[in-house]
Amino acid sequence: MGFGYLLIGFLFLINPVIHVLDILPDCIGYFLIVKGLSKTALFVDHLSAARGHFWKLALITLAKLFSVLFWPMVSDSGMLLLTFVFSIFEVLYFIPAIGSLYEGINFAALWYQGEAVYAKKVGKRKTKELGNAWRNFTIVFFCLRTAASIAPELTALQLFDYVGVVHAGAIEYSYYKPFLYVFLGLIIIITGLVWYARTFRYWNGIRKDRFFCENLRRKYDTDIVPNTGLFCALRMKKVAFCYLAAVVTSLFFIMDGVNVLLGVVSAGFLITASLMMAKYVRLAYAVVPIAVVRAGFAVWNIFQQYAYFSDYRSPEAVEWLTNAYNQYYFMAFTETVEYIIAMIAVVLFLVCYMKAIRCHLEESGVQTEHSQYSKQSRDLELYNMAGSRLLLNAALAIVNYIVSSAYHYALVDISAMGVITIVVTLIWIAQTIFTVTLIGEQVYSRISGEY
Repeated sequence: MGFGYLLIGFLFLINPVIHVLDILPDCIGYFLIVKGLSKTALFVDHLSAARGHFWKLALITLAKLFSVLFWPMVSDSGMLLLTFVFSIFEVLYFIPAIGSLYEGINFAALWYQGEAVYAKKVGKRKTKELGNAWRNFTIVFFCLRTAASIAPELTALQLFDYVGVVHAGAIEYSYYKPFLYVFLGLIIIITGLVWYARTFRYWNGIRKDRFFCENLRRKYDTDIVPNTGLFCALRMKKVAFCYLAAVVTSLFFIMDGVNVLLGVVSAGFLITASLMMAKYVRLAYAVVPIAVVRAGFAVWNIFQQYAYFSDYRSPEAVEWLTNAYNQYYFMAFTETVEYIIAMIAVVLFLVCYMKAIRCHLEESGVQTEHSQYSKQSRDLELYNMAGSRLLLNAALAIVNYIVSSAYHYALVDISAMGVITIVVTLIWIAQTIFTVTLIGEQVYSRISGEY
């Protein structure tokens, strides 16, 4: 029932984190934990809440993983800020995640006769419940791990330029940063191994509780598996999330003239969404090669951006240098090709999205009709609602890619072109959030039987 995934997922948390550099990426561990809870979360509310928290942690730590790309361009104080912000968000979600996981497994054990969940260790003075001890130790370990990640970066707070008094006996704490990395890292590794030994003992005991696992599996097979609408809704909500991620990662993030948010990321999310939706609409497979071509152009274009802006620094160079003119406008042309291809992929995906909604509405719900209820009319009402939002979303996508295509052409004369492009994309993002949320609530929550 997924307890093995939990054991593997927790393994990714034993290593120390150096500012935002994580050798065993936490996001992989959290995704595995989410996978491990995917079945039981469907009929145990606390485990559903835990899964939601771990899912958010996976996204936060995924963003943290990609933030390593900015490492060479960030100062020590900037790295402190980056580390501190990510650490705070992780702690804010990790503590309730562990709390919900513990409460959920206890609730499941109460209803489905899980003896290993209530395993105890008998000591000389008192008897200790393994689950409660594991929860407390896990929270303490994670907070210690977070503090060990932040502590070395605090040396950046010591400023010598124009602030304070500098004398011969002054100590520059930044010299001790490598020592702090090693010393605190060893502490976390040792503590992490002890913590994981207890984690393995507790959760492996639950995994081996055959009667408990069999009861959970029986509940899942009897009450959850027959609800095909639920799995359809869950899959389409994942599709919506991936599409939203593709839209969000279309946002311009300019550093030294280069858009460092590579189009490959957006194309990857769109490909994932299309492959999941192709189960219902085979036309969605057509989006994949188009998005792959877009990804190829994105890689080519970022190399061109680096080449131009490392040589000429600004677009104004095209006004007096022939080589700069030719290089800049060839770069602008290939970017236009990339965005046109991206626009085609997105519009085709939205067409498939509308087809999937129509198909799901026709196959779900009460099939009989009478004088007080018309399924056809209700389906048409929901389809028109979803279709109008997706049509507007397609229009905003087209506008976004037109403006993005014009970015480098207009940047020579309009310095605020970057701001204009970002504002247009933000409008598209906001409307996409509203659209996928509304479709999820009005269409797929009904299909899954939530109301």
